[in-house]
Amino acid sequence: FNKGVLGDDAVYFSDKKKLVECFQMIDQLIEKNGEEFKDKNFDKITSVYNWENITTQHEELFRFLMR
Repeated sequence: FNKGVLGDDAVYFSDKKKLVECFQMIDQLIEKNGEEFKDKNFDKITSVYNWENITTQHEELFRFLMR
């Protein structure tokens, strides 16, 4: 789910060791990518994951299923 929504605009971990590494590097990660991640993800939220788009997609699906 997260990668499907956030794409390359986030930091991911696959196990406890990687999570610990992310926490140890959190200051550098925020300094390097924080603003860019925030801006790009805010743009996705407002343009893709908004109620107008979601309801339109559901309506299209329901119309397709009714045919």
